[in-house]
Amino acid sequence: MLQPFIKSLPGHLVRSLRRLPATRTAAWNPALVSHSEYLEWDAGSLYVQGAEYNNQAVLFYELKTITVQQVYFKTPVEPLVALWFVVSGKSAFTLEGLGAGEIEADQCVLSYLPPKMEHFARYEQGDHAFMCISLQPFHIEQLCAQLPQMHYFLEHVRNGISQTWQQPFVAVDADMRELLYEIVKAGSASIVSDNTQVLLHNYSAAICKSMQHLSLDSKHMALAMEIKLFIDKAQRPDLSIDDIARRFNTSDYSVKHSFKLLTGQTIGAYIKEQKLLFLRELVMDKDKCFKACAAEAGFHVDRASKEFKDRFGMTQKEMRMRSERW
Repeated sequence: MLQPFIKSLPGHLVRSLRRLPATRTAAWNPALVSHSEYLEWDAGSLYVQGAEYNNQAVLFYELKTITVQQVYFKTPVEPLVALWFVVSGKSAFTLEGLGAGEIEADQCVLSYLPPKMEHFARYEQGDHAFMCISLQPFHIEQLCAQLPQMHYFLEHVRNGISQTWQQPFVAVDADMRELLYEIVKAGSASIVSDNTQVLLHNYSAAICKSMQHLSLDSKHMALAMEIKLFIDKAQRPDLSIDDIARRFNTSDYSVKHSFKLLTGQTIGAYIKEQKLLFLRELVMDKDKCFKACAAEAGFHVDRASKEFKDRFGMTQKEMRMRSERW
């Protein structure tokens, strides 16, 4: 599928592909290199090719899996702001700080990934192709007037926050799909540079349409931002949606729907994600047993074991062993 990109191209590509035998995962790390990369292992293969134009990169991924695969990857040493588009297949992934999500063919999403952050993605058997278009702050700035939540997203990017931030998934319309497939077929970064604002305009227009359907406005976005900051600072294992609604004197409905439009994640999943990240921090303290760590993070020990493995792709013992090796 990606044959047009099999040529020597300068710019932002992908390297440091490696397998982690202990966790049976593959890994890739976006970085500044000047050639394509290919990784093959027992249950699949990954080919990546990309190009750069005017300090903007476009990366094309082609993943083939023989069985269901959980893939581990780490973001580069610099933050990555990007628009992702799935050409075929789908990805069920877990982003640091946001939890689980799923993106399918003909869907796109805007995200901010902080540097050196570990993530996981699960792929069913088959072929998966997707594209990543890197963005600069000025690209986002032009959307702030059209989409209020982009103001908070932009501040997050400019301040270099250590947490992931993602906007909602949207299905692309016919015009946007045609343009994205044109980029895939052309294999050129210059066409991306010329059409970035068109892509982002269409993406934000789709989110605006969803907001109008839910009767959300800039006041809801401001409220959702206050709620997010409150959750981040509180770090309370027992925090509930009812607690948050009472704290801000609003309804559960407003809390849930405005928060999802701001972050692309449900508030329940976001709270759960913060608890799991806190549990991981406790697990890395080798003086504490897992039962004590689970209780402090607000989990029952049996549930914590399952949730921990589902979220991080390994048991707490395997994580401690890996940290010792690294």
